[in-house]
Amino acid sequence: MTNITPETIKTTARKYIGTPFHKQGRIIGVGVDCIGLIICIANDLNISSKTGDLINLYDKYIYNVEKPNGILLISTLNKHLIEKDGEPSDGDIIAFIRKDMHVHVGIVTEKERFIHSCMIRGAVIEEKITNKKYKLWSFNL
Repeated sequence: MTNITPETIKTTARKYIGTPFHKQGRIIGVGVDCIGLIICIANDLNISSKTGDLINLYDKYIYNVEKPNGILLISTLNKHLIEKDGEPSDGDIIAFIRKDMHVHVGIVTEKERFIHSCMIRGAVIEEKITNKKYKLWSFNL
């Protein structure tokens, strides 16, 4: 995990742009979902959980089935990443929690932009952050 910077995280995330959206996908160029993108980036950079293990060891694939409405995903993010307050910064993991409690995550690339796997657009894209209700985490670097 040496020499991993926010720039390294952004560069790695940008390699996934254009990868198709695929529910429970975990393969660049083939398909990823939103949490799959985070898991893949952590794997690509060999980033460990704050518990010391690789993040992919805790990947459940069925976050919305096992405990509906994002509860399992949020608790997993809290357990393995470092919670942050304040404004988004490069390389942060950002989660949008909708009114129905479904959760969507991505990687912040600039103060108001992020990369995420977008089901509606059918691929990993980079776009402006328009929802101002979010939670932030950072990788354990």
